[in-house]
Amino acid sequence: MCTRVFILLCLVHLAKGCGEGEAVCEADDDCLPGLVCRGGDCRFEETPDEPPDPLPPPPGAVCGDRRCAAGEAQTCPVDCGRQCPVADFSALGERPTGPSPLPLADPPTPSPRVAQLMGAVNRFFGTGIFAAPCAHPECVQKSAIAPFLPQGRGWVLYTPTMPETTARVGGDLLTALVFAHETGHRLQYATGSYDPRAYKRAELGADCWAGYFLAWQACQGALPTLVADRALSGLCDLYAARDVQQWANIGSCRERTGAIRHGYNGYFSGFNPLAVCR
Repeated sequence: MCTRVFILLCLVHLAKGCGEGEAVCEADDDCLPGLVCRGGDCRFEETPDEPPDPLPPPPGAVCGDRRCAAGEAQTCPVDCGRQCPVADFSALGERPTGPSPLPLADPPTPSPRVAQLMGAVNRFFGTGIFAAPCAHPECVQKSAIAPFLPQGRGWVLYTPTMPETTARVGGDLLTALVFAHETGHRLQYATGSYDPRAYKRAELGADCWAGYFLAWQACQGALPTLVADRALSGLCDLYAARDVQQWANIGSCRERTGAIRHGYNGYFSGFNPLAVCR
């Protein structure tokens, strides 16, 4: 059964313009990657509450309904507190210390909306990362990157069309999750937890960091369920539009959304992301 906070993940399904009551699928092949056809509707397959490999099991209880139930004071501190804590990594000094390591696009500055979204991510993580449009082929190929070069500190670069594409399929929240994911990579680098030999694990770990940002938004009451549904459904739509085999090394749609769920639960359980997003 899908319970409590995970309902926003389990309600993600295809939106193909079907009228109410009409079947959107007849078989699993009719659904996006990571979804199965059940009762004419595309749904996440119900599985035990372990996260997908290769992430470790989530510590603590499943929290996040923003109600302090009996016995949750220790296991779900965010539910029982009056604050929505941030993950303050300001001591790492993650901010630009020099020019962009890769050529920027023309114009080289982000739009006001991108600056606002990146600002929200920075407020949560205590970072001063600058997101800028990039003209380098690597940016175009990957949509968004957090350059690992020493001079890449404090930079997140993206192809100029990325914010428009992600906002179109998943709203501004999906765009913000992309920036939170790349910020997760920057913090992996800064804390020494990035292992280039385990690329898929690093990608799912960055998704987990993005899940912390998602939970912070939900904690503040700034995340209606339908907005979250659209963002996560948009993530799967992006997969459907690409060659899925090409992206096998970064995780399937189900694995990626599972990693976001893993971070979401970690936030509401009161755990530091360094202990959860490994």
